[in-house]
Amino acid sequence: MPLTQYGAPARGSLVRLRTQDQVKIKHIDAGSSYLGQMEPVAHFGLKKLAQVDEIEIQWPNGMRKSYPTLEINTFHRIEFPF
Repeated sequence: MPLTQYGAPARGSLVRLRTQDQVKIKHIDAGSSYLGQMEPVAHFGLKKLAQVDEIEIQWPNGMRKSYPTLEINTFHRIEFPF
């Protein structure tokens, strides 16, 4: 869950997950239907993978930061990098 500098969900962010043979991308969105809302997190199904090589977050302002050693099967709140 990427956060803004104010601690709110960073809607509009892109989260890229890299593994040994693939890249998955999730867009943090508020919702896409009338009276619909989405949870502002990037959830990735990893199947049998035991590790992730890198997670990169691109915030709405274009700033990017990589996180190479995040634990799997865990909820992470990623603070906005100052």
